[in-house]
Amino acid sequence: IGFNSMVLGCTGFTASNNDTVLVGNNEDYTLDCEPKIKIYPSTDEEYGRIVFCNKPYPFDNMPYYEFGGMNENGLFFDSFAVPYKHLTNPDSKPVYNGWYIPNVLKNCSTVEEAIVDFNQWHHPVLENNQILIADRFGDAAIIEGDIIIHKNNDFQVVTNFRLSNPDDGWYPCWRYDTAFDMLENMNDLSIDYFIDICNATHSDGLYSYTIYSNVYDLINGVVYLYYMHDYSTVKVFNLSEEMSLGFNSYYMSDLFNDDNISPNVPETPIGPSNGKINEEQLYASSTIDPDGDEVSYIFDWGDGNDSGWLGPFDSGDTCEAIYSWENQGNYEIRVKAKDIYDLESEWSYPLAVTMPTSYNHIPRILICLFERFPFLQPYFSHYFE
Repeated sequence: IGFNSMVLGCTGFTASNNDTVLVGNNEDYTLDCEPKIKIYPSTDEEYGRIVFCNKPYPFDNMPYYEFGGMNENGLFFDSFAVPYKHLTNPDSKPVYNGWYIPNVLKNCSTVEEAIVDFNQWHHPVLENNQILIADRFGDAAIIEGDIIIHKNNDFQVVTNFRLSNPDDGWYPCWRYDTAFDMLENMNDLSIDYFIDICNATHSDGLYSYTIYSNVYDLINGVVYLYYMHDYSTVKVFNLSEEMSLGFNSYYMSDLFNDDNISPNVPETPIGPSNGKINEEQLYASSTIDPDGDEVSYIFDWGDGNDSGWLGPFDSGDTCEAIYSWENQGNYEIRVKAKDIYDLESEWSYPLAVTMPTSYNHIPRILICLFERFPFLQPYFSHYFE
């Protein structure tokens, strides 16, 4: 990954006490970037995680790289550009020519595990990058190539110079000094205070602009996201809830678009495709609202009746409804959704339902036939089951 020192000026910091572990970061970049958010559910081979992605400046033709994130165990990482410095490989480790650090979110639970995993390789990419890692137990460290600097008090700060040797360049750094002073004089470790630090250290220059800021609650698995250093508007990601919805990918700008987006078309209703007259049947559907708004549902039963609006439900949650038909026939059940601003989706694809004749609707001619010849009734009974 190549970086241009003119445009990158990120800030990271973490602090902990007995019951709270927080991480904050500002990602400073050029205004023409389009960061992505990806959410991976857990599998038998990998931990679930949320990652924040961008393209290395100025290589817009390159794929997105994962610059930071958190996994379901409360392990965090973020990356920071530093002045170039050649790294030797005195232990002759195998060389990893790529961006390995996202793998620790897949494989590791703690800072200690992450360092062991990471140190299997020699990483040339760290000649102009350094990594902040932290975990839900309050441990944290900065990986400067072959040098690892552990958090030795209640907090740790990193920007774009090497703490091990500030003379390498890009020091002094006002953002580092500001964050350090605010943490040193902190009276209350809180989300709000970490947002204040993000605000105090944000950049709005022509070549270095705070595109987004995060505050991570590592114990509770929650990420607070702010866009374009607007600290009055937040998107909140509860990782366990997000993972339950499966893999998702978002352009960050879409999440902060002032134009409300309607819910996605709901799934085709799930439930029995046949049944008996006047017998209640259970049907269900769900959808996602792109804005994360709560969603209400309405079922059209295909006979002129509907369920009325049901909900609201959290985006992605399943809505269930019960109905019984009074007349035999073929029906199509459809469902649509609306968000909290009453913006409606399109109708779903229909579920075809058949209601056969029940005993309550045996034709009069057959009743007369059975009264006259009762021995015939067993031969017709399967038509009315």
